[in-house]
Amino acid sequence: MPAKQERSLLYSRLEATPVELKNKIWMNGNLEWFAYLGDETVYLGRREVPYPLREGDRWTNGSGDIFRIVAGEITREFSPN
Repeated sequence: MPAKQERSLLYSRLEATPVELKNKIWMNGNLEWFAYLGDETVYLGRREVPYPLREGDRWTNGSGDIFRIVAGEITREFSPN
């Protein structure tokens, strides 16, 4: 990828507005992120969770679960269990 294109992608990422989430999320004293996905309490991860969260963000936690922000909501795309 050309350097100019890489730079424009970086700037567009920095300028993106954080999303207002529909899910309730919190961090515990061990710096681990959790969220309610429906009625289920779900471990989102630690440092791998992007902050601030933006529409389209995608990450994989240490347990192998894959999450994405879609329409202002955290969704689980894949769970190895």
